[in-house]
Amino acid sequence: MKKRKNEKQNRLVKIVVLFLLYTGVLLVSFPILKNSILVEKVTTSKITEVKNLTEITQIPFERIEAPSVSEIMKSSNDFSSIGEVQVPGVGLDLPVFAGLSQEEMIYGAGSMYPKRNPQKDNLVLLGHHLGVSDLLFGKLKDAQLGDTIYLRYLSNYYAYKIQSKEIVNEADIAVLENTAKPLLTLVTCDRGTQTTGRLVITAKLVEAQAKDSIQTKMTKQEKVSHGQKPRLRLSMIWLPLLGIGLLLVLLTYLIIKKV
Repeated sequence: MKKRKNEKQNRLVKIVVLFLLYTGVLLVSFPILKNSILVEKVTTSKITEVKNLTEITQIPFERIEAPSVSEIMKSSNDFSSIGEVQVPGVGLDLPVFAGLSQEEMIYGAGSMYPKRNPQKDNLVLLGHHLGVSDLLFGKLKDAQLGDTIYLRYLSNYYAYKIQSKEIVNEADIAVLENTAKPLLTLVTCDRGTQTTGRLVITAKLVEAQAKDSIQTKMTKQEKVSHGQKPRLRLSMIWLPLLGIGLLLVLLTYLIIKKV
């Protein structure tokens, strides 16, 4: 009788310990799981590029915040873009969307003033830095002065050279203002956690670059970026999930056998 009671208590202890273990691992692994979901959505997205701004039925201008897991999971990942921005030096290659949309910016950059003319104005692109250096504008932290930026915007091609890189307060809106000369301004958070700092990269238009030359270079970079997706999925999805699974199996075995 006493033996049965002890066995029952033992099972109860194991159940409690396993529950606490799984809960703890889930909480600790939550950022990893969030990143895995984000990578899965971004690498399987379907973006259709349009050539005219009139093809966008409504240009959004929403308040942009770090997306929640729920927002990432519910996002459709099937959108219309108006172009593409590349920074080959850091491996950045993203679609550009018209306006600022919380949902669209999970997948690319938002053109804050889409009606501005890249040949005359300061074109401002905003993007997320979500703590994943291989995604979105997180790569910009490694950009250097003099790096080339390629832009396809409403079927036109442009090349820029980075001339400044600075961190400003989020309240400093001077970097968003239009200018008398053509510029490209890229803005993101200065780190992947909650912050009031903004990393701002300003690039000047390179007039001498021919359209065919830029188009060829962008096509080449697109192939490189596409080829990196399987590696990204392996490193950011399958390996972390495999590691978490093996850890749970090992700890479960030890608890069942030792407790």
